[in-house]
Order: sequence, then C-alpha cells, then structure tokens
Amino acid sequence: TNDDLASRVQLTNGMYSHVIDALAKSSELNHVQLAGVLLRQFISICLIRHWQMLGLKIDSSKWNSVLGALYLPPVSDSNTLTSPKRSNPHLSQISDQFLTPSTMPPPSISTIQWNDHDHHHVPNQVRITGVMRGYARQGLARDAESLLHLMLDLSRKDLISLFNNKNLNDDNGRIKSCGNGLSNGGANPAVRDAKSRNHFLELKTMFRPNEMGYATVIDSYSRNGDGTNAERILQLMKGQYGVGSNNNGANVVAYNAAITAWARSTSRASSNPKDFPTSPASMNNLSVTSKSKSAALSAERLLQEMRNEPTGRLQPDVISYSAVISAYATCLDQPHGLERANDLLHELEDLAVREHLESSSRGRDARRYETRSIGVGGGRHPYGFRPNPVVYNTMIQSYANIGDASSAEAILDRMISLYSSSLQENLGSGAFRSVRPNTRTFNMVLNAWSKKGGAECGGRALSIWKRLNIIALEEERNGETYSRPDVITFNTVLAALAKSADVENRDGKEKIVGEAAAQKAVELLDSIEN
Repeated sequence: TNDDLASRVQLTNGMYSHVIDALAKSSELNHVQLAGVLLRQFISICLIRHWQMLGLKIDSSKWNSVLGALYLPPVSDSNTLTSPKRSNPHLSQISDQFLTPSTMPPPSISTIQWNDHDHHHVPNQVRITGVMRGYARQGLARDAESLLHLMLDLSRKDLISLFNNKNLNDDNGRIKSCGNGLSNGGANPAVRDAKSRNHFLELKTMFRPNEMGYATVIDSYSRNGDGTNAERILQLMKGQYGVGSNNNGANVVAYNAAITAWARSTSRASSNPKDFPTSPASMNNLSVTSKSKSAALSAERLLQEMRNEPTGRLQPDVISYSAVISAYATCLDQPHGLERANDLLHELEDLAVREHLESSSRGRDARRYETRSIGVGGGRHPYGFRPNPVVYNTMIQSYANIGDASSAEAILDRMISLYSSSLQENLGSGAFRSVRPNTRTFNMVLNAWSKKGGAECGGRALSIWKRLNIIALEEERNGETYSRPDVITFNTVLAALAKSADVENRDGKEKIVGEAAAQKAVELLDSIEN
C-alpha cells in the first residue's frame, strides 16, 4: 500500500512466511486468525505461481474458481480486484476486520517476488501445522481441522483437472475428486511431460500432512475435552496411511492426545467436586455418570489398541497410562473409577520396574537406550513407563473430591516409599526416581483432610506438615527447594485445626480437638511470625 516503499522493496515469499509464523505463535486470538487468513492467501499465491511456471494460460476468473473450490481466497492479476468474503462451512467466524476488501484486499500475483530456490519459506506442511497449533492453543479445533482437510485436498487432488470441471464441489461442499491425472499425464497437455509431472508431484508432497499435522488437530480437540472428534481424526489418520508408513500413520503422540481427550471428557459433564458420587444412591444424574464412565472406557480401549499392536510400534508410555488413570480417577462413576485407576497405577509401576531392569541390563548403554526411546513408536516419551508426580497427584485430588482423605494420604506414603527406594538403588537411578512428592502433593493431601473435617483432620494435618518440614530441611542441606511449606500449606493446616477445634473431647483421650486444636493453631501462627 506504500508506493514509495514498493518501488524500493518488493514483497517476497520470505516476508509472508515470517509474518505468518510470528502471528501463529502469538497468544492473541486476532493474531492467530490473521495468520490463518494470510496463510490461505499464501497458498493461493503459491498455487498460481506453480501453474504459471507450467505455462498454463488461465485467466484470473478461472483460477479463482478453482481456489474457491478449495476454500482459498482469490488472487488478483492486478491491484484492483476485490471480492466478497467466501463462506466456508469448515471455518468458524473470523473477525470481519481481517476479511473485508477494504482492509484485506486480494493479493496481486504480479507484486510478489518469489524466490524459486527458497524451498523453506513456502506454505508447506510445517508452516500450515504452525498455524494449526495456534488454532489449537485458542481452542479453535474446527479451524485446525479445516487446514488438515485443505492439505489433504491439495495433496490428493489433480489440481490441473479442476480447470476442466464445471461443478467443482460435491453436495457436502467438499471439492470433488477428479482422478489421478498425474499418473497418465493429466487432461492438460502442459503436464504430460515428465518434468511437469515431477513438478506437480513435488507440489503435492509439499502439502501432504505429516503425523504432526494429524496429532495437532487431535490435540486441539483434546484441549476442548472432545473425545469423539479427537478419535475421529485418529481414525482418519489410521485409515489414510495405515500402519507402517514412515511419514504418516497413527503414532504414540496421536494416540496419547486422543486418550487425553477422552480423559478430559470424563469430568466435563460437571466441574463441581460435590457432583462426584460417593455411592450408587447419590448418583442423581445417571445419564451424566454413564457418559463419564463411557469416556473412561474409551480411553482405556485406545490404550488396549496400543498394547495389542503386533509390531510394537505403538508401545504406550507413562503419558498413555497417566491419561487413562486420570480418566478413571476423575470420572463420575465412583468408587469404581478410582478402583480401576489404582489397578492401572499398579500396572504402570510394574511396567516401569520391568523396563528399568531391561535398561539396566544394557550396562553402559542404559542411558543411551532411554534417549533413543524418544523416537520409538513415533514420539514415545523418553522416560518410557517411568512414573512422575502428576499421575499420583491426580489420584490424590480425586480421593479428596470424594472425601477419602486416608486414601489420599496413602498415595503420599506410597510416593515417599517408592522415591526413597530408588535413591538407594544404583546411586539414585531407580525406576521411581521421578516419583518425588512436591509441595503441591503435600498441599493436596492437607486439603483432603481439611475438607473432611472431624476429630482426625487437625492431627493428621499437623503430622503431614511435620513430615514436609523434615523433607524441606534435608533438601535445604542439599541445596534443593523442591518440597517446602508455602502460604497454601500453612493456611490449609490452620483450616484443619479450626475444624478440629469444633470437636469436643468426650472420651478424655489425648486428641488434637477442641482447646488442644485451638492451642496448636496459635503455636503454628507464632512459628510463622517468628
């Protein structure tokens, strides 16, 4: 729009690329939406550039018809062409300020200086996936999926044959299949020579979605807790390329994202902890509980698929198990859900021990083996089955939600025991060296007792607080600050003591209730002030 600047600096494909990449990484919704608009413009320009390089003499109205069939914006052969916004059923509404002709005119192919030797700054699968990630972060799963379908269209359709098609779209609004014109030279003489065919095959390869593209769309639905659509994309990924493809096909990352989507679906029906049923009689909404249980079962079904894959290419990892454990732990079908989650946690711990022994048997190659596992199965976690505090914290929080403080504390005891045993094994390199309870772990257990109330809660809270102090002092001597009391810790202990202060000591036994609990609260407050 600046004539003086345009006379000195011409717009290039590199400039388009950098702006799209920057906007896609932004945390602002409007920036990400603008990245999508510019990306589609960039793809339109790229396609026409390739058509022109093949010597196709096509006027702008014809090429814009083809672009429209692909839900791509029009491109001008001058600086005066304007066009109304095209309706796209696969996109959510984008702010009008980015699409009105006055603020976002169709780009002119004649003003773009395209560097044919620059194979990086093009609208390829990597750049498109970057915008898809931006959509995913903003919760725009349908927009991310629309780009996946666009890549599939561009990589599967014979774009030359489209010029000879009068009806470009089918009844569902998708672009029609025009056959594989490249295999026999196509309907247009311009693509009958080997050089042109190779040129278009290269173009189709550039747009072909890789495993990261599929996983990004699955993850976008996962962030929304939409297990149904996440698994639908997983099935598309499996059916499109099948097992055994080097570049595509379902992998561990995609399965984990789909499992996580189902796990998030289990608790989306209700975010209120009071809605967690503690007995069949309290299940006042059976339909919601049934859906929540079904989501957890779907998560475990995908885990079973991974374990049953015959080649071992889909071997699950700690993320796979953690997601299924979370699905059962947070579902509304309690206490069955937590019982199954506990069984799966034991199974994960057994697998971690077995994998650790196999790794240790390799001697010097053990650490190298773990590093290599990053690529095993397409994105498997580098630590394999080795558990971490996240999965245990999920269990603790779920026990707290149903008022089972004793079981929550038992999980904490289990973590401390497993971590301590790992420290004594091979200079602290045991299978559970990552199962180290942190401040959040202790606070969650304290909160479980505080919420439960009663005669026990004050005493148990003080006991847990003392254990945390002992660990904190030991860490301080080692120069660590992993577990130490914080504001939440003290507030929660004081709240538990306040609840115990309401309880009378009727049997005369030594308990931290009534006046004793109140006195302990004062002593704790004094220790904070001093």
